Amino acid sequence: IERALSAKSSEKLYKISVFVPEDNFEQFRERMLDLGIGAIGKYSRCSFSSAGEGTFEPREGANPTIGKIGKLEKVKEIKFETIVPSHLLSKTITTMKTIHPYEEPAYDIYLLENSEIDGGFGVIGTLPKMMSVSDVAELCMDKLPTNVVRISGDSGKFIRKVAVLGGSGDSFVDDVINSAVDLFIVGELNHHSALKLKESEIASVVAGHFGTEWVILPTLRDIVLKIFDKYDIHGEVKISEIEEPIFYTVKK
Repeated sequence: IERALSAKSSEKLYKISVFVPEDNFEQFRERMLDLGIGAIGKYSRCSFSSAGEGTFEPREGANPTIGKIGKLEKVKEIKFETIVPSHLLSKTITTMKTIHPYEEPAYDIYLLENSEIDGGFGVIGTLPKMMSVSDVAELCMDKLPTNVVRISGDSGKFIRKVAVLGGSGDSFVDDVINSAVDLFIVGELNHHSALKLKESEIASVVAGHFGTEWVILPTLRDIVLKIFDKYDIHGEVKISEIEEPIFYTVKK
């Protein structure tokens, strides 16, 4: 498996930059990262800091932590930067203003073009060896709970790069074409979608909605059991053996 067929972007990401006096920086950074911000992929508490000089002149009515009214002040400061997901943005700003030593913290917030990739739909992979489309169809019938599959395209064509998606695939046809795969294994596909793929010289093996989704149930069961174990929940998770495909093929 190489990657998801269609990557799913989660929430928007922001970068926050805050200027903090040197003497307060370490404590400020730790308390900010304790909010859960600064996560990049499999890494947590990610941040960047750079030293510089800040200037300000408190005006009448201000209550400065450092400096005097009407006098230009120069302070050694450190810029703290980190990534903030949108659901933590409001809490981050509120906390930052609460724990910052200045009456009026200087900070910037930028909306980032990049977003966190949180899984996706389907997968793209390469077969261990070249196989004909018809052989892959036979393999699908052997591995999936289905007795019938449909093929669109050249069944004798030898292929290696494959996209696989359980359930309906009509919404992902453009993703399949842009992925430059040779074959699309999917649960359901309408006539126009199959034709569009065929025109792009991509064959399709349509293995049924039920069959292509049922195979994930043992994995989902194991995930639920691990959650039960983690939280000391006593229970049993069974995969239903009653469910059957809702469509049957009638032959003349």
